[in-house]
Amino acid sequence: MLLFKADNIDVVEDFARQDPYVQAGLVTSWQVRPWNIVIGAGLPAIHYD
Repeated sequence: MLLFKADNIDVVEDFARQDPYVQAGLVTSWQVRPWNIVIGAGLPAIHYD
């Protein structure tokens, strides 16, 4: 699963179409779906170890 933050779904679909595994036929299907953030600001967590 990959998560993208984009203003337009076409940007994400174009990214997926350009993926080398998709272009080589190794990935035969994929879907782009909206994702609703229900908790937090939608920013990645930062872990300091």
